Amino acid sequence: MRFNLLKQGLGLFFLLSLLVTSCKKYQDFEPIEGVDYNGEMAVPLVHGSITLQTILDDSDLDDELSSLVINPDGTMKLVYENNQITQRIADMYDEIPDFPLVIPENSVEVEVELFEDLEVQEMDLKSGTLSFELQSQYAEDIDVLITLPNFTKNGAVFNVSKTIVFDGTAPAMASIDPIDMTGYTMTLVDNKMQLFYQAVTGNGDDVEIFPIVGMAENWKYDYIKGSWNTDTIEIAKDTLDLPLYDNWVGGNITFADPQLSLVINNSFGFPALANIDQMRVITVDGESILLQSDELEEGVTLDYPSLMEEGVSKETVFSLNASNSNIATILNARPTQIVYDVSVIVNPENDGSTTGFMTDNSELDFAFKTELPVYGTASGFEIEEELEMDMEDLDNVKAIEFKAIVDNGMPIEADMQLYFLDEQDNKIDSLYTDFQQLVSSARVGDDGLVSETVQTISLVNFDEARVAKIKNSNKMLMGARFSTANGGATPVHVLTTHELGVKVGMKIKLKE
Repeated sequence: MRFNLLKQGLGLFFLLSLLVTSCKKYQDFEPIEGVDYNGEMAVPLVHGSITLQTILDDSDLDDELSSLVINPDGTMKLVYENNQITQRIADMYDEIPDFPLVIPENSVEVEVELFEDLEVQEMDLKSGTLSFELQSQYAEDIDVLITLPNFTKNGAVFNVSKTIVFDGTAPAMASIDPIDMTGYTMTLVDNKMQLFYQAVTGNGDDVEIFPIVGMAENWKYDYIKGSWNTDTIEIAKDTLDLPLYDNWVGGNITFADPQLSLVINNSFGFPALANIDQMRVITVDGESILLQSDELEEGVTLDYPSLMEEGVSKETVFSLNASNSNIATILNARPTQIVYDVSVIVNPENDGSTTGFMTDNSELDFAFKTELPVYGTASGFEIEEELEMDMEDLDNVKAIEFKAIVDNGMPIEADMQLYFLDEQDNKIDSLYTDFQQLVSSARVGDDGLVSETVQTISLVNFDEARVAKIKNSNKMLMGARFSTANGGATPVHVLTTHELGVKVGMKIKLKE
């Protein structure tokens, strides 16, 4: 029973309290039967050794938003990422309003503005129709050919023909049913479109008829090439949670080189600038601290695919560190959340000569990633964790003696305390008078690396009165204080190869 508590406590200790939400089960420790305790009845002991790598392999780090990255040299860093914020560019230019195409004479050039702040040079249609209404004032049949040279499909220019049949009533009317425009490419120069028609009598004479009126309806595109005017896209506000201090009670952890990176994947083929309009950190005390960075104030220039790279997404990473911001200060101020507001400026240089593209799938994906190298100091970092326990097995127990021997090859020490709680969560007893050091830090050199393993022996006795008292407890509150070597004065490296050796025994005296 007590060793289960020790295991959970060590599970928190192993990762510098960064993973307190996961309780590990260390199957590498094997029970030993029949240990001689001078005639006392001994329960199974456990002993063995375990490395941090083994613990990580058995851990519950399955949250896709956080991970522990292990470098080839055994050093580690804890990485927290938020869900990506995705801005689909086509959503900003989603609807093409239905619009007329009027051909008042045999040849005309008209201006077509499909979008505000976007000059379309080329557009591939994936749906939509084009229909026409025709009138003739002539008392005879008129053959009409409509040609739109700005529209091509498979190399052929758009044209459609229709005969206006004179039925004795003037003006004579005719309609061209909606034509499917799927697969057509529309090409414009300075937003200009050319429209032609040829009207011919039965004798072959060219004539002019009343204006032909066309109607473009339900147009959708899958590709646009063009030039964008300067415009600001508001992306979103979001929050990145940092669970380091979920169970925090007191003390500090200081990371020697924390970093915060903005990662942007961009499949929009045009110059753009990302702005972090606001970023602040909320600490465990509820304090709000603004991020400060001269480089960030200038914005982040995004890499983007060229006209020949349709379907390609380019990644831009902007990292904030101690040299270009106050990120080290705020990430060492016990943060629980990072709140930020992001916007994007399209064509920030207002360069009208630049040509780019977008598809119906072009998007900007934003994510923030916090990297905390497991290299630094901890001083009196205290957490609490509530544990469910069953004390029914103590009915026939008169006294308990618990002994643990820990050979620690990790540069961290741990003081532990365990409170026994009743159903109202009142503390009815504690394992120790005060916090007890169960794990002493391994010795480290000036480089922060372990130089020597250190052994700690702890012994706890429960007499009959204490056993009777804790039988009324059905849960416990575990407290743990962690510090790095030398009381947190020396920055240390925690490596996956660090090993912890444990020997645990318990002997009990039963009631007669």
